Amino acid sequence: MSKGMREGVSRAWSDIEGELKQHLGSSTGAVPTLKFYREFEDEWQAYSDDIKQELGRFLRLLQDDPCSPRILDKCKQNEHYYAYPLDRCGAVVYWKLECQASFITISTFSISILAILFNV
Repeated sequence: MSKGMREGVSRAWSDIEGELKQHLGSSTGAVPTLKFYREFEDEWQAYSDDIKQELGRFLRLLQDDPCSPRILDKCKQNEHYYAYPLDRCGAVVYWKLECQASFITISTFSISILAILFNV
């Protein structure tokens, strides 16, 4: 089990989604949809509260403005994705923007979280 993980009992995705919303807070404006990789549900259940809080803060920032210099200046960029380090827990979040139309607006793209790796 990787650093920061803990034993957990499997829960329904709706429970995890509710917990994520709690960490992300609620927003009144249009925000891009977050899409998660297949194993995220199981991994989220195993994360410590500290990791969930740090990841939640980053996801909130990402949804609010994925093109913010505050985020992009800290990212390593690959041709197809970004890698953002979470300082306190030592994880790296791999993510990318996905466009859903020919004109890009805040409501026509989503953010795919590709992976969260520790000790990279």
